[in-house]
Amino acid sequence: DLEGRILRAIGDPEKRFKEDALRLLRAVRFTANLGFHLDLATGTAVKNQARLIRKVSHERVRDELTLTLTGPRPAQALRLLSELGLLHHLLPEIEALADVPQPTQLDPTSNAWDTTLKVLQVLSDDRERIPEELGWAALLHGVGKPEAWKRSRQESLNGHEIVGADLAASICRQFKLSRAQTETVSQLVSEQLRFKDVFQMREATLVRWLQAEHFPLLLRLHRALSLATDGNLAPYEFCRTRFLQLGVSGPAQTPKLIDGNDLIQLGFQPGRQFSQILEAVEDLAIEGKLRTKESALEFVIRHFAK
Repeated sequence: DLEGRILRAIGDPEKRFKEDALRLLRAVRFTANLGFHLDLATGTAVKNQARLIRKVSHERVRDELTLTLTGPRPAQALRLLSELGLLHHLLPEIEALADVPQPTQLDPTSNAWDTTLKVLQVLSDDRERIPEELGWAALLHGVGKPEAWKRSRQESLNGHEIVGADLAASICRQFKLSRAQTETVSQLVSEQLRFKDVFQMREATLVRWLQAEHFPLLLRLHRALSLATDGNLAPYEFCRTRFLQLGVSGPAQTPKLIDGNDLIQLGFQPGRQFSQILEAVEDLAIEGKLRTKESALEFVIRHFAK
């Protein structure tokens, strides 16, 4: 079997899967990751016992799915999960993508399911390690499309990333991803379309975004989405160039010319306006329009003092 690159359950596959239903997912992961073929009898047994995966703890399922999504062939694995009936029991929201048309220049008959497979394929083709959050975001990036398609009466997918961010967070919580991972995946899903506005984006807004901790993962997701759909890499190249120019390696590091104590000394009362004033000053500092504490205080007095 190893020489023939075949994955086969030992003995009776029906019994093996009843002993531990997590083997249903492992059969898929091993087959895809190793580039093997699944033995016919073993594959049939997976289909017959697919419903048993519902009895496995979410934590164990999460670990298997994570290894699958970050492995060398996640697109093949996802396709196999669907063909064997496992995806229906685990993530029916992903299977629903097949009902949402998403034509591309290369394939006018393509749907959102095809796009998800292509995104995973592009990420694995890069031969670069796929972080867990990126793998899950690639899987869930389009999860809001069926609902958006339904709401617009099958006319557009506008707003799918907003719906998708909430659904992605819910799915991450279901599979017991950590709070930090859940937040990152949700951010990646919600911000995937911001790249279309980068050429009109205010400088301070752009810099803040480029300095976000999750931006490197978002950049990789956007590139995969672009190559999977329209092939337009102009926003990616622009953001990548600016990102490298900034030399960003972590959370935002922006000039801080004044703070809340300075505002109190000017007579302002602590409250919502504090953050508005400080953010406005910080934006101008990022853009190089304010360079000293004195100029910042003068700006505040001129524009916010009554």
